[in-house]
Amino acid sequence: MEDDARFRHVLELLLSDQWDVLAVEDGRSALRTAREHPPDLAVVDLRIPQLDGLGLLRELRAHERTQALPVIMISGVTEEQPRIEALEAGANDFLVKPFSERELMVKMKAQLEIAAARAAEVEAEVRHLRRYDELLAAERAARQAAQRAEGRVGFLVEASRILASSLDYEATLASIVRLAVPALADACGVDVSEGGRIRRLAAEVADPVKAARMRALEQSHPDRPDAPAGISRAIRSGKGELLAEIPDRALRDAAQDDQHLAALRALAFRSAVVAPLGARGQTLGAVWLAAAESGRRYGPEDLALAQSLADLAALAMDNARLYREAQEASRLKDDFLATLSHELRTPLNAIVGWAHLLRTMELDREAMRRAAETIDRNARIQSRLIADMLDVSRIVTGSLRLDVKPLDLAGVLAAVLDTLRPSADAKQIRLESEIQASAGLVSGDADRLRQVFWSLLTNAVKFTERGGVVRVRLGRVDSQVEVVVEDNGIGISADFLPYIFERFRQQDGSTTRGHGGLGLGLAIARHLVELHGGTLEAASAGPGRGASLKVRLPVLSAPAADGAGTTAVEPPMPSVTGLSVLIVDDDADTREILTTVLARGGARVAAVASASEALAAIQVEPPDVLLCDIEMPGQNGYDLVRRLRALPPERGGRVAAAALTAYARAEDRLEALRAGFQFHMAKPVDPRELVAVVASLGARD
Repeated sequence: MEDDARFRHVLELLLSDQWDVLAVEDGRSALRTAREHPPDLAVVDLRIPQLDGLGLLRELRAHERTQALPVIMISGVTEEQPRIEALEAGANDFLVKPFSERELMVKMKAQLEIAAARAAEVEAEVRHLRRYDELLAAERAARQAAQRAEGRVGFLVEASRILASSLDYEATLASIVRLAVPALADACGVDVSEGGRIRRLAAEVADPVKAARMRALEQSHPDRPDAPAGISRAIRSGKGELLAEIPDRALRDAAQDDQHLAALRALAFRSAVVAPLGARGQTLGAVWLAAAESGRRYGPEDLALAQSLADLAALAMDNARLYREAQEASRLKDDFLATLSHELRTPLNAIVGWAHLLRTMELDREAMRRAAETIDRNARIQSRLIADMLDVSRIVTGSLRLDVKPLDLAGVLAAVLDTLRPSADAKQIRLESEIQASAGLVSGDADRLRQVFWSLLTNAVKFTERGGVVRVRLGRVDSQVEVVVEDNGIGISADFLPYIFERFRQQDGSTTRGHGGLGLGLAIARHLVELHGGTLEAASAGPGRGASLKVRLPVLSAPAADGAGTTAVEPPMPSVTGLSVLIVDDDADTREILTTVLARGGARVAAVASASEALAAIQVEPPDVLLCDIEMPGQNGYDLVRRLRALPPERGGRVAAAALTAYARAEDRLEALRAGFQFHMAKPVDPRELVAVVASLGARD
């Protein structure tokens, strides 16, 4: 930008060897050219026509595209003031004519390098700001996702509390749908399939007008079980459905007629999820969430939430059904006992009558034969009635009898994990599983083993802090199937670890302990595992370092034949060889049969008739196992075991003991366990169970 044509031409020739040069003769042309095609560097004469160098410099600095353009001012004026003004106006450098070619080249290169460095800094800063914005957006999205997840978990926790608060599941489900609206949906409902029709059990709609429309629809166009879409299809298929957007085609598919279609369109639901209610292999109904005026758009996480809610609702419904069945069973039990009293007295009348005649009268041979036959026949009737009564008692009181079959533990574990997952999610505990498909079959009772793993896993979740991890591994170890449940929870102290499987023992027994329970779960689990011929062990590195529970069950020695899945398999008879057993019972016949069974199994057996004799014998030589009757003259079995537990270990204070009694109610079992027995057996005792219990007690440290 030079007005002197000769000097401008010289500069153009001088610079064109290294750069592309554009020369202009006045300030206005220079400004227009610079704004249209910003150069990398400008060399500006201070005295150019139309717009002088300082004016041009100010214009360049005022425009966004040229405000950072490097500018070298040149002038033939030697005074200092113009140089100062140019630099103050934003010139990057100043040259006084005449100047050498080398000086100009050096200054131009320096300004270009400075400009390039500044541009690189700006670009780096822009990249940094862009990355910062991306991270900020990601953090905002993650925070929003976490808030949504926290809201979902909080909703499920509150839903669990509501469902657990009452066995009136219709009332609790009504509370649940009110909780969901408007927090999760503009409309929420629970529908159940009953008697070939679909009934709306509970519903809540945020808009009162739409609520009235939905109630009218229930009357005029109730959902049909065979409808090709919507809730009916989810109930039939047992699979959840996600409609991120509800197209008009979906409404047309669901509509029964034009009036129905118009009503569905008037509801203006834009997005929806439907989750089936499943319990015990059956689909009972469905839970649905719908969005309208809120503008929500449901996604996979909302379907998962709806399914978790459906699982909780199904569990509540199933529990209510079981409670009703339990009440009915209790009524039937009372009716049964009343009938039993009558049925027992009838044969007893014949027995007592003939016995009286035999004692008081001289009967001929034929009369004596009839008396013997009548007494024998009615005694057998009574025996059969008592056996039936004991069977009912075992059902009512939960007396342990195994229905063993070839069993794959993977399915048992999967069912337990699915049921437990909402509780773990509520504490933000991660459930991890590692299942070896080829671990092999075991001989087991599916319900009892499910009870074992439920106890182990619920304990792990219960004693693991929020955000922890519970892991389950199923695999084959030699000739056994091994299931390991590990957690990173509160751990077990070394002092308490030896007592972990004792009934009513808890690590924190204070009145301020943070976890409830009677302390029976692990004791029962170990007993069930041992009845299956297996072992249950616990390990922990100490408080705060988690715990591990390991179940091992024997693998079936041969593959199951066709139909083996429905054939009972006898578990192996445990060994009592070498165990010393003390039997305490005031009935001589009972002492004799117990002694015979255990002695034939290889045990060393001693038998006494009273608690005082037993206490004296134990202090002389403590046995491995004590079998004790409850109802005895003098001191009863409860008194004996309480006195026994007061003794030091070396004098028999920790002898394993089982109560053997005709008292078979649930409260009798609890009283025996509270007194200090490790096990309770109801008479008459099955010999296999007797041997299994003695072997199990004798195997404990």
